[in-house]
Amino acid sequence: MFSLHIDTARTWRGGQGQVMHTVMGLRARKERAALVAHPEGELYRRMSEGTGDGMAELAGFYDREIKPYLAGSPKDPATLVEDETASLLFDLQRESTPLALQETLDQWERICADARRLYAQRRVHRLLHGWLIVHVPLSAALVVLVIVHAVMAIRFI
Repeated sequence: MFSLHIDTARTWRGGQGQVMHTVMGLRARKERAALVAHPEGELYRRMSEGTGDGMAELAGFYDREIKPYLAGSPKDPATLVEDETASLLFDLQRESTPLALQETLDQWERICADARRLYAQRRVHRLLHGWLIVHVPLSAALVVLVIVHAVMAIRFI
């Protein structure tokens, strides 16, 4: 398959980001993808800053760290579980990532932060549902005891 992407804009907007990620993703999959961009445009500048080995390294980082963590596998990397260690890991990766791929790395960092919050919410959700097993029978017993107390109080007045 061969795909040709053409962008004539000089500015950077959502479409240019989409084109850049599409072309780089296709190239990472060893697909033939060509990009024609305005020579004074932001897309041209970002693509020419470095798409060589950075994409392969970033793909390796995704496969090694991010994908298992988001999949929730039992072997998920412990480095992404805590905010501080995840931030350090992304900062370290950011140093070796070309500027053209920094936005992708930032998006992955936000996705992992969202996943951490969802995992914490899932733990609290399970805890609260476990508490229901204790709370509901105790509440029912309390209602029964209140009724018994009321009947006994009225009876012995």
